[in-house]
Amino acid sequence: MPAYGSVRRGSDRLVSDRTGFIVAAVLGGLALTLVLQSAFGFSRPPSSVQAISREGGGFPSGHTMAATVFWGALALWGERFTVRKRAAAATLVIGLVGFSRLALGVHYLVDVVASVWFGIGYLALAAHLTGYRPTRAFAVAASFGILAVLITGGTTDGWLASIGCLGGAAGWWAVTRPSLWKG
Repeated sequence: MPAYGSVRRGSDRLVSDRTGFIVAAVLGGLALTLVLQSAFGFSRPPSSVQAISREGGGFPSGHTMAATVFWGALALWGERFTVRKRAAAATLVIGLVGFSRLALGVHYLVDVVASVWFGIGYLALAAHLTGYRPTRAFAVAASFGILAVLITGGTTDGWLASIGCLGGAAGWWAVTRPSLWKG
């Protein structure tokens, strides 16, 4: 099990390092999804095969990558149940999300498969580069958030990703500064 800092159960901190790291990893992964979709700019399947009309980038699948990052982070670093049970649940949910994107006709198989690999690769890289330190993970997330605004040309989605990542980093900074909360 990786080291998550000195936070122990019963600590007076509002948020544990483990939770902070998971939140930062997920926020950064969501922003990275938008960056990749904008950078690749590959099209979706024709609208004639789509059960619901979707526009915008089709590669990688944003829903599948988001599911991989979120459920993968919980499987890897959550505390409930065993790692095996968490991994099985994550695999099931990610598989269902990926299948739904194919069944709706809004993605090609390569979009879904690549999304899973991008998500797994991102989680491994995030853990390695940050050493499981939430402050570093929020810095990475904030960087991806800023990159999302730049790569998307300032679209609403780009700004939302940026605000979410920067807001998460600011929130982490606020709750980890005990001097702010002591009278």
